[in-house]
Amino acid sequence: MILNELLKDSRSPFTDISKETNIADTTIHFRVNKLKEQNVIKRFTAELDLDQLGLNHKAIIIFKIGRHIFEDMSIKRAKELLDTFKDDKRIGFLALSEDKKTIIALFVTEKKESFDAIVKNFQTNPDIMETQIINLDHVEKFFINEI
Repeated sequence: MILNELLKDSRSPFTDISKETNIADTTIHFRVNKLKEQNVIKRFTAELDLDQLGLNHKAIIIFKIGRHIFEDMSIKRAKELLDTFKDDKRIGFLALSEDKKTIIALFVTEKKESFDAIVKNFQTNPDIMETQIINLDHVEKFFINEI
């Protein structure tokens, strides 16, 4: 219940969350601190309107990692690429699929030309054997580390 309230608005005062959940605000404070210590809550973020920020091009890119003699090498390279993407401020969603060789990323840029340059750069990476792009009209929920 506490996490649901924080997901709605991570800046909600604990007293407001207390009223919504019928849990004492001191208990909420204790539980949130414990969740932060356990790294369940990694950070508090803001939900942004991308169009208002001028980030008009939105797309999902699916990278399939491969071309390695040993599958373990493809898995290792996928994890390394995933780590390099973590700090990219143009990415609002990042995931590794069950096969451990496919990366899914939601990119946002000001212009399609900027996005095309990103894709072109990735397509020269010898570890990426396939790139699939899904251009998006609208993103309802998007979280970003910093602008």
